[in-house]
Amino acid sequence: MDLDVIKRRVQKLLKLSESPNEEEAASALRKANELMEEYHLTETRCRTYVQEHVKSTKRRSPWRGILSGNVAWLYGVMSVQDSFAGEKLFIGEPLEAFLAAEMYQYLCKSVERIAKQSIRRNAKYKYRESFKYGCAVRIANRIRDMGERCSWAPEREEKINAVDEYANSIMTLSAYASKKPSVNAKAYQRGLISGNGVSLVRQATGSGGRMIGGY
Repeated sequence: MDLDVIKRRVQKLLKLSESPNEEEAASALRKANELMEEYHLTETRCRTYVQEHVKSTKRRSPWRGILSGNVAWLYGVMSVQDSFAGEKLFIGEPLEAFLAAEMYQYLCKSVERIAKQSIRRNAKYKYRESFKYGCAVRIANRIRDMGERCSWAPEREEKINAVDEYANSIMTLSAYASKKPSVNAKAYQRGLISGNGVSLVRQATGSGGRMIGGY
């Protein structure tokens, strides 16, 4: 039998194993395990993963990196910077990757908008980026706080480990040691305060009710 057919069957069984009907859930899980054992599959290999591409910058941006990393953590996906293409990739299961990409774009636009409203036009680049960095740090802290309490928090670590295994199997990932950039202290503090004004109750189309603040 075609292996892809087996994978799809296992996926359906694993989904059924989440049923509130204990007997149905146990039966589905048992059948899924039997198929995985027979065809030497792991649950990770049976999952469907996608890559959501989001336009970013070729130059590494500390504040964008903070947002993408924390949004990826929230939804249990992986965020990868493609500097050559100037893109962010969100890799994970279809719904989670889609939501992460949508949320990342929304937050980036929000930070850019607040910076434009709050900083004079002739401000130096370092001042402007320091403000955005402070704003992103505050948003990231709020995401972490809310993320620990959201309904899908117990699934997160398993999802992240699984997608990490998948991503490393299909591409060569280079480690990037992030560090706090040199910032203008005044602009950074202003950004931290402004980060409180970004709404995190954001619903993406097709999210099925899964909101960033829906814990």
